[in-house]
Amino acid sequence: MTPRFLVTGPTGQVGRELISRLSAHGQVIACGRDQLDLADPHALSRIGQIIREVAPAIIFNPAAWTAVDAAEANADAAFTVNAKAAEALARAARLQGALMVQWSTDFVFDGVAVLDEHGAPRAWTEDDPTAPVSIYGASKLAGEQAVIHSGARALVLRTAWVWSRGGKCFPEAIMARARTGATLRVVADQYGCPTHAGSLAQMAIDAALQSINEPGREGLYHLTAAGHTTWHGLALAVCRAAGLDNSIVPIETADWPTPARRPPWSVLDSSRFERAFGLRMADWTEDVLTHYCAPAEESRA
Repeated sequence: MTPRFLVTGPTGQVGRELISRLSAHGQVIACGRDQLDLADPHALSRIGQIIREVAPAIIFNPAAWTAVDAAEANADAAFTVNAKAAEALARAARLQGALMVQWSTDFVFDGVAVLDEHGAPRAWTEDDPTAPVSIYGASKLAGEQAVIHSGARALVLRTAWVWSRGGKCFPEAIMARARTGATLRVVADQYGCPTHAGSLAQMAIDAALQSINEPGREGLYHLTAAGHTTWHGLALAVCRAAGLDNSIVPIETADWPTPARRPPWSVLDSSRFERAFGLRMADWTEDVLTHYCAPAEESRA
């Protein structure tokens, strides 16, 4: 029997990439807002029925409230999408016997770097204590904990700094601004792992299929591109790859105040995922070169 895969958030960066890749492995059912509005608390009661009708082998849930600053004034909505909907999907997955793949975030950490024995900041591991400093981070942490404690077979994937050509993301915003010829001012004291949505989706699919065929590797994992940089470093790399020579001025977080606090150190250690599945994402610079040196319409090939 051809397996079925249910994907939430099909118009988002990761959702689009999942749908384009999953068709090679089975039947894909996209569950967008028209079918199920995860921001509507009353609609969540329909999740069980939808899962029973679709009978998916795997539920991929990249849908999320990702408006970090807006979440500060809309905590209930953020928690509904990021926590309550995730919990309802996990309960339905358990009853259906489906595997669930849930996305989480670097924002579950406070961003105060832990130093290694050489005095250098080390990447966050899955065993480090969480301490979100924003509503968005708190809502995503509540969601991952609900999935883990639901009893469902699940992969919970913490990722960071997701981007794609044509997506609503930092590199695309930088490109749009750079094309005007403007001087750019970009934060240079926040560190993270820029992660391409297509590469992230493919890793998630490969790991999920392994978990279906060989159970026992479910759990919490970090999954980002290799390497790390600052927002300023990412802006430089994107513009240079695209052949733009704008002046890009480094600034501090204090020079660009936002309603929500950002963790200054968001580098995640993906080695547990690599050991469990034998998979490793490329360095972030490789994806930038691949997708910004090529025409946008070819970048999702």
